[in-house]
Amino acid sequence: MLYNSGRMLRYRMLTLTPESNPCAGDEHVGKVADVLLDAQATNENQIRAIFTFGEPKVGTRLGKGETFTKIIVPGVASSTHELGRPDIPMISRLVAVPNNVRIGVRAVVEEAEEILLKLHPVQDEGLAQAEPEPGPPRTDIPTFVKDEKFYATNTLYPSKQAVVTELGEVRGLRLAKIQVPVGQYNPAANTLRLFRKTEVTISFEGSGSWSIDPNKQFDNQLQNIVGAVLNKDILKQLRPTPYTGSEFGEELMIITHSDFITQANALAKHKTERGLITNVHLVDNYQGNILDQNEIRDLIVSRWNDFMVKPSYVLLIGDVEFVPAYYYPESKGGSDEEPPPPSDFGYSTLNDPTNKRLSDLIVGRLTVRTAEEAEAVVNKIIDYEKNPPNIEDFYKHAAMCSRLQCCQQPNCWMTPEGTACLMSSFGVERQPFLEPLETAYDTISAAGFTIQRIYGETLYGGDPDEGIPPYTDDPMPRRFSSKNPLPPDLGPGGGYNWSLDNQGPKTDELRTAWDDGRIFIFFNWHGACDGGGWWGPPFFTGNLDTLATGKPLPILLSTTCDSGFYDLEIHSAPCSPEGSKTSFAEKALRLANKGAVAVIAAPRETKIHDNGLLTMGYGEGIAARTHGYRLGDLFFDGQMHIYLNASEAAGRVQNHLYHIFGDPTLRVRVKKPASFMAVSAAAYAAMEGRVPSLSISYATEGATLTVYHESVLAKRLIPIGRGVVKKGVAEIQLLTNEELPDGMILQIAATHPDAMARYFTSKITVAKPE
Repeated sequence: MLYNSGRMLRYRMLTLTPESNPCAGDEHVGKVADVLLDAQATNENQIRAIFTFGEPKVGTRLGKGETFTKIIVPGVASSTHELGRPDIPMISRLVAVPNNVRIGVRAVVEEAEEILLKLHPVQDEGLAQAEPEPGPPRTDIPTFVKDEKFYATNTLYPSKQAVVTELGEVRGLRLAKIQVPVGQYNPAANTLRLFRKTEVTISFEGSGSWSIDPNKQFDNQLQNIVGAVLNKDILKQLRPTPYTGSEFGEELMIITHSDFITQANALAKHKTERGLITNVHLVDNYQGNILDQNEIRDLIVSRWNDFMVKPSYVLLIGDVEFVPAYYYPESKGGSDEEPPPPSDFGYSTLNDPTNKRLSDLIVGRLTVRTAEEAEAVVNKIIDYEKNPPNIEDFYKHAAMCSRLQCCQQPNCWMTPEGTACLMSSFGVERQPFLEPLETAYDTISAAGFTIQRIYGETLYGGDPDEGIPPYTDDPMPRRFSSKNPLPPDLGPGGGYNWSLDNQGPKTDELRTAWDDGRIFIFFNWHGACDGGGWWGPPFFTGNLDTLATGKPLPILLSTTCDSGFYDLEIHSAPCSPEGSKTSFAEKALRLANKGAVAVIAAPRETKIHDNGLLTMGYGEGIAARTHGYRLGDLFFDGQMHIYLNASEAAGRVQNHLYHIFGDPTLRVRVKKPASFMAVSAAAYAAMEGRVPSLSISYATEGATLTVYHESVLAKRLIPIGRGVVKKGVAEIQLLTNEELPDGMILQIAATHPDAMARYFTSKITVAKPE
């Protein structure tokens, strides 16, 4: 205990030392772990990367009468994951693998130091489940677990300094995960061997090939996946392949019930005019049939297999009575009475949905029950994209909501003079809700965002069954549950107004922030068991009614239990069988001209630790993007963070649980869009042998032009191709090999991530052969 306190005192002192003059030998204190790709040594046959680690932070943990040390390495979110075994942080990265090769891995480590300590075992942090209020908070921290037999073994753990795990295919791309521990631990000897860096070489043995084309203009989701792998630059050098398929297909599939066909068609028209090829499919009248879950999925897979443009996104319009959901009993997180969770994850995979953790497609749902509700939601989406807020501050202003559960019992011991307590053990959060939010806070703030913290506090009421008394010491928050200190502006003397109220100032603060306009509102704490909303700060479906109309609409990132309980009309909440049949996420989405434009939420109980990973993933995704993007891209960022840093089982469960309540193709902007797009273009076609070409002169550099032709026979727009304007000209990647006639009228959607879209016509001029 004293060693850990002394080491952290040294750590804090050294991090105050100016970087220009570090103490000799202590240069790695405060450094964030990183992965540096050796570009010269990386090619189609191998990947070489250097994994570097800063010095770890240490904290004291108690469990079943023993004192342990937990280590935290800045920048490392993953760990060994084996419950009850030593908790070793690990860096994880995604790599792309050629087909038909064997994977080899070699690691060379540079040791930093060896420490004598008893390393804390991996624990289950518990559920972010409902809180009964008023009354003592319900924490439900699981029983402490230690694998006694393993802790007696005289061996290094993990046994390997780098491990590659195959993950299967996503959109035809073979993927694997490389995991590199920050060190190795001998449980019997209580020694931790820490690494300064590890050089890893991943080799692809055999005659391999790639079956993807990441440069295809009509594959948004593949481009997301390629952008996430360590060897992405190699993939971008692959030769282009032709489009194949009997028909054109679509990027966005809208799947709905005939009750909502008018609204679905209006949204499809809007998306098409913004350069997103979109088609509508009916579940209750598809070629005369009513489709169940598996038949809907078969439809999605057939559009992938047989059409030129492969779907990247699916939008379901209709509640579960209209468009059915899958159910995954194995992903239940709560009590036996809790019904299995509904999930749209099955619609996102091209292969066996029970064994997938990453989505081939991004799926969203408008959980509406009436045409009026569908009208309200579709109008919100269209207005959000066509008439974005004319307030620059909106696009860089977010809010983060939570409560600090005060507090862990202080570490005390008896002395001849009486009881002595470690001062650093007062004011320590009981469960890890705040630290992931504050990690995301730091990440997003560094990207230029202003973030309003709306944090309350609740006092722990004790647990008589476990013999734990209520917390009655100083309630001033001082430390996260990891024992890391709170930021100075949240700690003693920082002036932050921690509130112990229920529905009071913090609820009012959130309502005001919502009405003032926040592009994102994060929530990471307990949710109401009946799906009715958030406990900290308290904000429920009734509070949504009090929001002002006509204000800029936020996107809600609700990492908590039950707030997306979207099948209440089929499965009542066990804690409230006669309660409301509308969840918080659904109501926020359905409200006309207020509420939220989209919500990411879960329909059942979720794990606190994994919710924290999602929160950090969203933070990294928001901070990394300097231009506009789609909501589905951010959802994928969270999914990827879970994919890399949670256990395999946890990753699968989180993907089953979390949903987009809204449009996955919603355009999320990073600044107020400009109106600089040109309103006309000149199109020139030619035949080079038997291959047609189309060039379009357009004045807006960097714009993407999606080109259609209106078919009189088919009575619909037919996509022709897409290209990006470079030096005033877009060379269109064509979907057709047919000759383009002189005088053909083209419909052109011109888009740019930082500007308003334009939709106009142009006439083809055929270049005469010389």
